[in-house]
Amino acid sequence: MNKKVGLVGVLVVLIAISAYMWTTKSTTAEVDQHIAQMKQSYTCRNCGKKFELTVAQARQELRTKHDIICPYCKHGNAIKDEEVLVNAGDGFKSDEPEEEAEEKPKPFMEHSSMGPVRP
Repeated sequence: MNKKVGLVGVLVVLIAISAYMWTTKSTTAEVDQHIAQMKQSYTCRNCGKKFELTVAQARQELRTKHDIICPYCKHGNAIKDEEVLVNAGDGFKSDEPEEEAEEKPKPFMEHSSMGPVRP
């Protein structure tokens, strides 16, 4: 009998906690105000001009217009500057600098008494 009462008590507490969490949860996703005011740089793929929007402005445009619109030419399809790709001829690559090629091994040299040796 004591086990049943204890189990019912735990169940009541869990239901109460669930009800409290459900009633106090936020109905909209909250954004940190510091992040919302950060500026992001964009480049228009149509006219090539750069412009800035805050995170909040970009979020609002994406919600209402489903795209980032260039303020100069009024076309969509603008991208963040961090996402700009450069045509490399044989595909696309990022703007990051390329790593230097590895140094080639030096050829063997013949020595009369020892055979091939490295310099």
